[in-house]
Amino acid sequence: MNIGICRTAILLAAAIGLPPGLHAQSKIGVEGAISAINGTRIELYGGLVKIEAAGARIDTEDPNFKNIPDLRIGTFIDVEAVIEKDGTLRATLVEVSEEKNQEPEISGVIGSVDSAAQTFTIGPFTISFNSRTKLKDLQALRAGVKVEVTIDFSGGKIVAEIVERDE
Repeated sequence: MNIGICRTAILLAAAIGLPPGLHAQSKIGVEGAISAINGTRIELYGGLVKIEAAGARIDTEDPNFKNIPDLRIGTFIDVEAVIEKDGTLRATLVEVSEEKNQEPEISGVIGSVDSAAQTFTIGPFTISFNSRTKLKDLQALRAGVKVEVTIDFSGGKIVAEIVERDE
């Protein structure tokens, strides 16, 4: 499955507004391969995250990737962003990776955990977990902890494969 993000970007959250407990200017990171590009709009995670081009710094060693139109479906990127008051993710840095076959990740501070529903939130994203999710630190799965989550997709949901503290 293609997953992704792009150069300069504003990541548009699936939900409008911030989830409870989330503060404006919280930081979040998203890594993956670009799944669609339409003009200045880029999608990743099969459309779960939409990106609108706007002023983030692009970092790459490849001279072929200088602007959004240069990026291609399948290009793996790593985005650092802040969450705006309206829930929009505004990218501050987009790194184009030269490595192939990387795993998609979301990193940030856990906003809430619902053990009964087996979900937790990072920014505007609700991430499911299950008995196959590997927890590198059992204390990592609680609100307020900064984590890095290796993810997969199942039934249109983001599913955690590995959760570990991110220092």
